[in-house]
Amino acid sequence: MRFKATDHNLTIDMDSDDPTELLRGVAGALVPRYARKIYFHSDQPIRTAINGVTVAVDGQEPTNFLRSFRVIHRGNTITVVSSNDRRFSQDLWRLLAEELLATMG
Repeated sequence: MRFKATDHNLTIDMDSDDPTELLRGVAGALVPRYARKIYFHSDQPIRTAINGVTVAVDGQEPTNFLRSFRVIHRGNTITVVSSNDRRFSQDLWRLLAEELLATMG
């Protein structure tokens, strides 16, 4: 996995196109410490229920989708975006990336 942290988001290039394990790690790092739940939006369906994750379907996103923590999955890339209420800095994104590396090995 490769990480790129900015002041706006954390981009993760995955080794596979299955986001399930990484999504579990992101949810575990963010919920409940920074958010009550996170939204997940993908170009492919996810088959696993993950605690703290709500799947947002194209065209049926909740009204607070753009203001909430969200994980966007496209191909082999996941982008994690912070909420309007809890903006992350580049340093916080780096800490999250380090935590993910430590927990996912």
